Amino acid sequence: MYKFLIKNGQVVAFGLGLLLVLVYFLSVGKGLPADFSSLEVKDQLAANTSAFNFGLKAAIVLIVLTAIVVIGFMIYQFISNPKGAIKGLIAIAVLAVLFLILYSSADPAISPRLVKDFPISDGISKYISAALSTTLIVGAFAIFALIASEVRSFFQ
Repeated sequence: MYKFLIKNGQVVAFGLGLLLVLVYFLSVGKGLPADFSSLEVKDQLAANTSAFNFGLKAAIVLIVLTAIVVIGFMIYQFISNPKGAIKGLIAIAVLAVLFLILYSSADPAISPRLVKDFPISDGISKYISAALSTTLIVGAFAIFALIASEVRSFFQ
């Protein structure tokens, strides 16, 4: 199975994605009322339609399957190569420490508009702030690493 996925994994993933997109568009096309596009936006949001349910359920199933496969491969990699897996565990620990530092230093102040529209507590606000900050820091590091590796390969 592993050799098959190495050889054909991208094609299988692309084909499955294309199939799901086609089924989704077919279900949306059949499930929407004929006058849906002529409705105002607020009426479109309030429309009781189940046309989008397949897409939502498919996305949830794919996320769960992806999480199971990732965790399974992590366990397999840790068992088969524990010395190499230490680097991954260190990276996860660094991300967790970064997130905890950002969470503890986050300001729980919430925009009045968000309080009115959504029930966001101080803890959830700090969690969101820490998650966004962690994402921005990791993204900036990735961009820096990409540029640094290209500059390094240019001079080699």
